[in-house]
Amino acid sequence: MRDPASDGQFSADGSRVVTRMTNGFRVWDARTGQPQSRLLGTDDLLGPASIAPDGQRVVTVSRDGTLRVWDVPTGTKLDAPAIASVLETIVGYRANARGTVAPIEDWPDALRKARGTGTASPDRTGVAAWVLSDRDTRTIGPSSSITIEEYIRRRLAGGNADALREAYRLFPYDRRLGPDAPLPAR
Repeated sequence: MRDPASDGQFSADGSRVVTRMTNGFRVWDARTGQPQSRLLGTDDLLGPASIAPDGQRVVTVSRDGTLRVWDVPTGTKLDAPAIASVLETIVGYRANARGTVAPIEDWPDALRKARGTGTASPDRTGVAAWVLSDRDTRTIGPSSSITIEEYIRRRLAGGNADALREAYRLFPYDRRLGPDAPLPAR
């Protein structure tokens, strides 16, 4: 049996609706009725899920009082070819006309070309440009203006174990954040 919605809320522009289900929430295209997200959240939601005025985020409250802000996917079927191209470039394999997977010729060169000089091409914007950018110099997320270096610097300056653990969880490859890294002096 399908999980029925217990309540719903439309985005300010009426294009999306978020529904609360027994085990979380889901975002829908209000025009077509098609889902725009998988079932998100947990079964401990308290009250309805609220969609932000811009339709890009959903806010939920859990029974333990935890407030969570969720980013909501905005992709459409029209994005599929661009997403497939980015994924193929990252992994170095492409589906051919027969539907089988074949290696991309000169894959390292193709990846370098896709990364370019840091400027996004028309089909490499947003998340795609971020994914293809250099891991050591990019921002912490595609919609963030904070670089990884700045984020780590702020965590180190915070000087507490929780801040360092959070930074290590996100960037375990950074030597400054290893499990044996000393807390900075205050």
